[in-house]
Amino acid sequence: MILTLIILVLFVGIFYRFYGNKKGFDTMLTKWLIFSITVSVLYFYSPNKYYILLLLTFKHTRIPLVTIFLVLLSLLGGFTVFRIASIFLFNLNLNLNINAKLPTTPTIIMANYPANYCEYLVQGLFGDKICLVVHGPAIKILQFIHGKKRLIPVNGKNQFDFVEKEVRKKIQEGYHIFCYVEKEYHNRKNKYSIDTVRSGMFSIAKNVGCTITPIVVDHISNFNGVIDNFNFNIFVDKTRYVKDVKKEVDDVTKLYSNKLRKFSFK
Repeated sequence: MILTLIILVLFVGIFYRFYGNKKGFDTMLTKWLIFSITVSVLYFYSPNKYYILLLLTFKHTRIPLVTIFLVLLSLLGGFTVFRIASIFLFNLNLNLNINAKLPTTPTIIMANYPANYCEYLVQGLFGDKICLVVHGPAIKILQFIHGKKRLIPVNGKNQFDFVEKEVRKKIQEGYHIFCYVEKEYHNRKNKYSIDTVRSGMFSIAKNVGCTITPIVVDHISNFNGVIDNFNFNIFVDKTRYVKDVKKEVDDVTKLYSNKLRKFSFK
């Protein structure tokens, strides 16, 4: 048992060092991970297993346990399990409010950045035909969840032509493109504020001739990892073509700022 505990402590420490202490993010996922590992160890070594059923009856304990389990399982089960995790968290356990559906034709979904890793599960709420634009190194892990066909990696600077080519290809194949367009999210004053918005995807949308659909995604309200407000909002803005890149960037920036401010009072 001692060896098991040492391995688990090292795992949590490594996770926290490389992922759990990300600037601009809270540590909710790290705390959920610690809680889930603790419960798992106690369950494994305890002669009485029935207490786990009690933990699963309460939202505050059920949500981290099952979410962590499903996320880890998605590394083996892929995007289908990832979508199940999304539905479990947002549809079944949080009070999800979405004002509108996405269009049926492929569009570029532009979202504000999450405030913790669990909020990345929002990507699974919009169907199976979703292709994610990601920072290059992240593909090492995300390929096991999303599959390479649902990922467009961006490796450093001077990638505009490559990304435009891939977006055009995926749009033609019937995929929605999901991207985060905040530039300096880690410098925002708080998680309900907005810093700057990148113009690159707006220019790509204009060049490719496809629509954009900005969405504003709420943040999971928690105190030291314990959810203290179960309301969660997603605002889907109107779908449109980009005619003036600067105007669209300004409009989306204002949209994020206004809606996130309202979400903060949920």
